[in-house]
Formats: sequence, C-alpha cells, structure tokens
Amino acid sequence: MGLVILGVVVLIGAIAVVVVSLQRNSQGEEDDPLQARLAEFIQRGDVTSLEEIELSQPFSERVIVPVIRRIGEFSARFTPQKAIQDTARRLELAGNPWPIDAATFLAIRFILAVVLGGFLVAVVIISPPSNPSDNFMYIGGATFAGFFLPHLMLTSKITRRQKEIRKAMPDALDLLTIGLEAGLGFDAAISKVSEK
Repeated sequence: MGLVILGVVVLIGAIAVVVVSLQRNSQGEEDDPLQARLAEFIQRGDVTSLEEIELSQPFSERVIVPVIRRIGEFSARFTPQKAIQDTARRLELAGNPWPIDAATFLAIRFILAVVLGGFLVAVVIISPPSNPSDNFMYIGGATFAGFFLPHLMLTSKITRRQKEIRKAMPDALDLLTIGLEAGLGFDAAISKVSEK
C-alpha cells in the first residue's frame, strides 16, 4: 500500500510540474524563451555559447513541452477536424491558458490516460489487491481520470473566465456610456474601456 501511495505522489508531482510550467509560460513570457535568454545574457555582457543558454532553461521547457508538442502534431493527422475545432474553441473560451494548440491538448489527454492506466497496471502487477476483480475497476478508473482531468481543468478555466467577464461587464458598459456621453466616438470609447 505504501508503494501505491508513493507512486501516486510522484505521478501527481510530475503532472503538477508540467501544469505549472505551462501556466508560467502562458503568463507573459515571450514566445521564444531562447531569444529571451539570449537577450538577457547580452544585456549582462556574459559571453556564452548557445548550448549553455539552452541548458540554462528549465527541464520542462527544454524537454517536456517540445515532446508534447511533437506528439500533438503527430496526433493531429489522425484526429477529426471537428474535434480539433471544438477544442480550439474551448481553449479560446478559456483565454488560451496554456501555450499549446488544440491537437496538443487532445494528445495530452490521451497521454495522461495511458500514463495513469499504465501506472495502475504496474501497481497491480507489483502488489495485487486482495480482490482480483477490483483490478479492472482500478485500472479503468485511473485511465478514465487521466483522460478527463485535462478536460475538467479546461472547463474550470472557462467557467472562471466567464464569471470574471460577467463581473466586469457592468463596469465596462458604464465606462463606455460615460465616454460616449462625454463626446468620444465609439472607437475612442472602446479604446478607453480596453485601456481601463
């Protein structure tokens, strides 16, 4: 039982590292982290090689995110366009919280399902539960949870963003009305609303 708990903690930690690195990337970092690092080294005056600059990036940005993107590009060939379009729309509704496209998001769902299901298969092989008929329930539940966890996270982000928009809408309309009544044109009033 202790092995199962240790394995679950390690798996949750790995998932948390990926999610945190994706969120950190989506919160204002430039599109090309290598260029940002290069600019940082140039400003400091340090003369280093490109390899040293690449190795100074976090492991998740160097290895995990590019691997997931490649898997997403590969899986896009086999995924129906409607599913990709629906997922892209849901990512837009959430405000594109992670620096990934729809195909990569769908690939993450399948990867996580396989990883969690495989982990439970390994746990069942190493230390089988007292009731062997529970094996399929545990493995199926882990696979199901791995597949729907990213979907639930995205739905949560969509709901949170929609609440924020609903909360900010009255103030935005008031500001728009005040700007129009003050004599601003519609474009200028919209510009003031977006500025505030």
